[in-house]
Amino acid sequence: MLHTTTPATDASDLSQLPLASLRAVSHDGSVRLSGNWYWSAALREHAGRKVLLRFDPDAQHTGVQVYTMDNVYIGRAECVAVVGFADTQTAREHASARRQHITKHLEEIQARQMKDQL
Repeated sequence: MLHTTTPATDASDLSQLPLASLRAVSHDGSVRLSGNWYWSAALREHAGRKVLLRFDPDAQHTGVQVYTMDNVYIGRAECVAVVGFADTQTAREHASARRQHITKHLEEIQARQMKDQL
């Protein structure tokens, strides 16, 4: 069942919340954001389709608001598997540190390969 109005939330203006476009998982309609899994019964009929998520970047474990790609409100999806980051900033910092770590290892491998060729 689709709703045409936006629900009341703690945010003063939902349009100010970050927006993510994701594909709902085909078997149950759940969505994944920053490693966390979100689900609601309303998402089942959107399984396998792209949906829009509005979320509080500082409180990702509290749930997300879900919309169709036409910006029609579907419902709130609760965080059912807290396996990722609680906030966007921590996720970004982790991703940056991970990229730096990988880059450093690739540079070390390349340096060893160059040394071995000499």
